[in-house]
Amino acid sequence: HSMNPSEPVWITGVGCVSALGSTPREFHDSIFAGRCGIQAIRRFEVPDHPSQIACCLEEVPTPEGWNAREFAAHQP
Repeated sequence: HSMNPSEPVWITGVGCVSALGSTPREFHDSIFAGRCGIQAIRRFEVPDHPSQIACCLEEVPTPEGWNAREFAAHQP
């Protein structure tokens, strides 16, 4: 099914999960405060990798309406 440009589109919500925040408000505030999400990798060892930095997610919050245990089971 391809999109027809004349069909209406509804935006029903906004979400965001990034190294700068887990809500649109946190992300917005971080961007406008000039924060940087780049940091040393701490979740696992990377001694032989040429890069020791990344934009890591510390935690992915459970989406509203999801079971926290079931959602966590799908995380890498």
